[in-house]
Amino acid sequence: MKRLLTAILAGIILSSIFEAGNFITNGYTFSIMDVIMIAIIYIIPLYILFGIPVSVMIDKCISKYLTSIKSPYQLHIIQLCAYALSGIISLGLLLLMLDPRLLGSAIFGFMPSILYFYIFLFLKRLG
Repeated sequence: MKRLLTAILAGIILSSIFEAGNFITNGYTFSIMDVIMIAIIYIIPLYILFGIPVSVMIDKCISKYLTSIKSPYQLHIIQLCAYALSGIISLGLLLLMLDPRLLGSAIFGFMPSILYFYIFLFLKRLG
């Protein structure tokens, strides 16, 4: 349930970030309803299809194979790198299916995955 809530919150926040970038470049501002619709139609389904399964897989792999790491700082860095790399790979696969010429843009996949990671950490700390 926390992962689904994380996907919804991350989708709305990412949609708001995109809207802010659009306002800076074009001067046109979306209404709050437009931001929510963009999140619901485009971003949240991607988080649900890619983000949640990959997040579960990363957490299981880290808890299974990296049990010797005792430092919370090292564990955090490893999780952060794993989420960033998985975001790049996920966006790369999506772009490869849609338009292979855009494959170089896959590097930007780290941003949504890191946003998801930190929102998930925040929700885990809340309880």
